[in-house]
Amino acid sequence: MKKILIGIALAVLASPMFGQTTAVSAVVVDSNGTDWVSSTCTATWVGTGKPIDLNGNPFNTSPTCTVDSSANLSVTVQDVAYIAPPASTWKFCVTPATSQPVTYCTSIPATGSTETITTQITAAIQPPNVTGGPLARAYADSEVQAIAGNQYYNLVSNQFRCYTSSWSGCAAAGGGGGSVSITSSTGDLTVSPSPLTGTGTIDLNLASANTWTGVQTFSSSNGAPALFTTASFVSTLMSSFLAPNLATGAVNSFHLGVANSSDNDAYLVFSNAGGSGSSSNFLELAINSQNGLNCYANGGCSVGEGSTSPTKPGTNGLLVVGPVQGPTFVGTVATGSGTSPAIAAGDRDFTITLTGATTATVSGITAGTDLNVEVCQSSGNSYVFTFPSAMHGVTSTTPSAGDCNTFLYHSFNGSTLELMASQTGLLP
Repeated sequence: MKKILIGIALAVLASPMFGQTTAVSAVVVDSNGTDWVSSTCTATWVGTGKPIDLNGNPFNTSPTCTVDSSANLSVTVQDVAYIAPPASTWKFCVTPATSQPVTYCTSIPATGSTETITTQITAAIQPPNVTGGPLARAYADSEVQAIAGNQYYNLVSNQFRCYTSSWSGCAAAGGGGGSVSITSSTGDLTVSPSPLTGTGTIDLNLASANTWTGVQTFSSSNGAPALFTTASFVSTLMSSFLAPNLATGAVNSFHLGVANSSDNDAYLVFSNAGGSGSSSNFLELAINSQNGLNCYANGGCSVGEGSTSPTKPGTNGLLVVGPVQGPTFVGTVATGSGTSPAIAAGDRDFTITLTGATTATVSGITAGTDLNVEVCQSSGNSYVFTFPSAMHGVTSTTPSAGDCNTFLYHSFNGSTLELMASQTGLLP
């Protein structure tokens, strides 16, 4: 019997040594009966000294407190009966989601496994007082100054409210109730839910075919060949072909795509349907990972040296394209020599076959200058070509023996050239 009594005594003495917590809950509602939905709250331990539980372990003195979209507050705190030093309490504070918010607090010695503090919270908080305006937020009409022309966003109904002689939905005519309703008239946007009258999302509809009036920039994350995604194709054609010829009517449409067929990785099609000389003239340039550039046309091609069969740029530049009908863009080709060649940017096209380690200089840069540089390597050699410091994007290049590397530059400021595209392994 003595052993049983000792065991009971030890159990009683040991029970306070295990840390205890209290799940605190409340409905955050003010004296007007308005739920403070999506408000914020904090819970902070208040006492003296360094608090520990009865096991001697520290505990969280500022646990996470939340208020959901239905105004339900929840937080788990250390039971004050299991805190040392004793005589401590918890301070609970609530801040409304309205404009001009005021934070209200109340101290409660939370204890037991659960405790509901709705009554204490309601007694502590006061209904918000909001001036109003286009960006103002409030829970109820009574919280906003009733001034003609005033307005605010109601956090409970998710509606904009306007005041004339009384409060009503801003989208309603004649003072009746209503709400803002958003839809996509063209299908270019995905509105969810549709119509959108409160919270929701508006996203670009990627499946919608769009007609753009401004220049678009695309990333290279779509898995297309590097020749296509590094903008060499697009940059050259835009500056050398589209810009001068769209205005003259030589080309009035173009189409850009990937996976044109099993043979072509990417393609670009230009046409002047209905233009002079033909009811439908076109020029298609296709990038093939094995054969390079292919050109197809119903009246001849102008790509490099000009060919209707698989081709590569010729001696007049990295990629020179003319319209189906109209003048072909051709620059002056300068051929460099020696190990210290001088590049004249005004020549637009520069080519050199290396005879040793080479360091070039450049002059004549003006804003808007386009410059194509072709660096070739003789068979059996591995000489390095070093670019001038004014040519940005790559410092040097070493073409494979018997092959050429090509680079397209453009000057935006008149003092430096920026690399727009580069290609390796283009046979001369």
